[in-house]
Amino acid sequence: MLNSVLGFSMAVGKALTNKGQLTVVAGAPRAYFSGAVILLKKGSKERKDMREEFSLEGEGLASSFGYDLTVLDLNGDG
Repeated sequence: MLNSVLGFSMAVGKALTNKGQLTVVAGAPRAYFSGAVILLKKGSKERKDMREEFSLEGEGLASSFGYDLTVLDLNGDG
C-alpha cells in the first residue's frame, strides 16, 4: 500500500466481524491508486499490534475510497 495514507479516517466498532471483538476501521484513500478501507483486529498480547482482517478496495482510479467512513448498527443487534 505505497503512499496509502492509512488512518486518514478512522472509526471503531464492537462485533463488526466477530461477536465481542473490537474492530478498528481505517481509511486509506491513496491505497492501490483508488483507495481502500481496512478492518483491523487486535494482534498478539506480546507485540501489542493490530492485524489486518479485511480489506475493501475502491473501484475507480483516484476515487479516494476510504476518505470518509462511519460505523453503524443496521440491524439493531447491539
